[in-house]
Amino acid sequence: MTNKQQQIKQLQVKIKKLSVLLNSLLLVRGIKGMQECYSDLIRDFYSASAIQTAIKQRIKRIPVIEKDLIYFTTTEQNWRILLSLLYNNLIRAFPWQREKLDCDDRAKLVCSLTSLFFGLNASAQVYCEVSNFNGWQGRHYCNLVVSSEKRVLLFDVDNGGRIKELTGDKMMMGRVKYKFFKVIF
Repeated sequence: MTNKQQQIKQLQVKIKKLSVLLNSLLLVRGIKGMQECYSDLIRDFYSASAIQTAIKQRIKRIPVIEKDLIYFTTTEQNWRILLSLLYNNLIRAFPWQREKLDCDDRAKLVCSLTSLFFGLNASAQVYCEVSNFNGWQGRHYCNLVVSSEKRVLLFDVDNGGRIKELTGDKMMMGRVKYKFFKVIF
């Protein structure tokens, strides 16, 4: 490698380090900016048992795994706005990728982002079976959120970011049928 090639390589390494630093600073500023935008969001809180009861009133005999003692939530209307905001402005920009960013990863992402941006942890991953009119059937992860009115909403980024109030252990949303097995907060 010539001296000039070594200098170019060193310059490329420095540019990459600066790029990483700049993008990290922009990411942190963006997150803090989102937190500031929603700092006045009305939040309620419920115990883990109250959250579990709200879910089990709709889905009988489903395991609900809680990791926190208290869950922060907001109104159904606010949840619909916030989930749509996340889907349209962020999650949709990162398309589904087999094994790297598939349904379970995207469901975790929704839970993490609602906590990080909005201070709400009443968002859960739900493990289910899905099927559609074309005969396709498979296992899937999506999200449930519990509102301050104790309504339970189903949110699925892999079904066009649709949101629908949960009515039972089986339900339709769009062209997809869901059968629920486990809820993980």
